[in-house]
Amino acid sequence: MIEKMDLFATINNICRREDGRYLISLTVGDGERSEKIEFVILGELFCEIEPSLEGNALDEDAVALLDKYADITAAFSSACSSLAFTPCSAKALLRKLRTKGFSKDASEAAIELCIERGYIDESSLALRRAEIMVAKLWGRLRIFSKLREEGFDDSAIQEAAVYLDEIDFADSCMRVIEKKYAPVPDERREKEKMYAALVRLGYSSSDIKEAIKRLKNDL
Repeated sequence: MIEKMDLFATINNICRREDGRYLISLTVGDGERSEKIEFVILGELFCEIEPSLEGNALDEDAVALLDKYADITAAFSSACSSLAFTPCSAKALLRKLRTKGFSKDASEAAIELCIERGYIDESSLALRRAEIMVAKLWGRLRIFSKLREEGFDDSAIQEAAVYLDEIDFADSCMRVIEKKYAPVPDERREKEKMYAALVRLGYSSSDIKEAIKRLKNDL
């Protein structure tokens, strides 16, 4: 980001790149010194600022707007790279962009562009994440906690909940017990350790009791 000062600026060149972004080259000075700077701006953002670029001379506000849109473009590029590597919620993406040094405003604007382009679909992603956690034999409570931790909004979590309502978590709990603890321990201390571990996996007391009941009925 350039420093705000009493600027004069002249446009050297504006060209549209093959990726649809615009490269804008300026000479910027303060009366004593000057330098050439370049801004890369998304096509849709360029359309918003294009009326301000008429003529060769730009005022300080126009340069500041170019700087702002270049920051958004850079944040958007980083967001796209991050999503291509690891899809995530808007809140999680905001945290990633802020960690990389982008401003809150630029990060939020970039995320809005990602949502508009369909790069972030929280409902579908929350459902996929829930399916993965069910396959890991996690309990309902842990799955909800993880979805909230990953930044999914209430609407996306509610849609995942519809899927989770169809899951027999007592059966999942039973499979965990069979895999790690079978037969069900009789000794009180061992049973308490098993129970605590199942609670950490996100199973409710009713799921655990039902799982143990089914296992004993199968004997």
